[in-house]
Amino acid sequence: MATKPDDESCDTSPQFTRVFDPNEKSARDHDHTRLSNWPLVPASVRKTNGTTVSHKEMCNNLATHTTAFMQQQMRVLEKLERLERLSQDMSRLIEEESLTDVRIQCIDGCVNAHRCLLHSRTSLMSKASQTDGQSVEINENKKVVRHWLQYVYSGRVEWEKDDAEKIQKIAEQYGPERSAFTVYTDAETVTFGCFNISGVLTTKPPASTDYCDFNRGVSPCATEPVNQPAPVSQVNVDQQSSLSVVIPDELTIKLAPPLRSG
Repeated sequence: MATKPDDESCDTSPQFTRVFDPNEKSARDHDHTRLSNWPLVPASVRKTNGTTVSHKEMCNNLATHTTAFMQQQMRVLEKLERLERLSQDMSRLIEEESLTDVRIQCIDGCVNAHRCLLHSRTSLMSKASQTDGQSVEINENKKVVRHWLQYVYSGRVEWEKDDAEKIQKIAEQYGPERSAFTVYTDAETVTFGCFNISGVLTTKPPASTDYCDFNRGVSPCATEPVNQPAPVSQVNVDQQSSLSVVIPDELTIKLAPPLRSG
């Protein structure tokens, strides 16, 4: 019975009455209604300039940038596929003997070629005597001349390391214009257009704003890449090469990271 006054004092406490008093049923019902009807406002992120962006708007902007980026990369890959098919067709043109109209006299025989391609891509047909004639002369063997023609026609570079210096001399003399060959033996990766090719015996060519890079010891030439067939590698080495596509910086879209509140 001695504890009764203490219970009465607890019951009459303002703090206890406001929160736990069972007689305050109307107050509790009112609080419950307010909590159940409380609007669910989405979290917002405050930008650095003071304006706020809702979570939905931020996700929409991110999705828009991502979609534009993926569409742009798909167009790049489609263009590379078209240029690859063009390079394959031009490479097969070398074997079409019936369509040739000029012969290249070599040390061990002759190689048939096409006058229009030699005239547009090289300086071999620039002399008047050679332009009017049916044959031209290159003081090299047929194998080296065929490798050089394959590059002139299709941009493919598939010669062996031992033939690189000989092909370099022909390229320096006849073109393609301003092409240069840099041959090394212990490089790991070489830039090849939009590709990186590993496991070849060349070095990475110097950076340039206007270039079309070649594989296996070819440094960039001063031709616009949009006007040249994209060379596609078929590396003829004992070890297997890995191929990975690298998107140029000018074709990429940089997405800003999501902003965080606080």
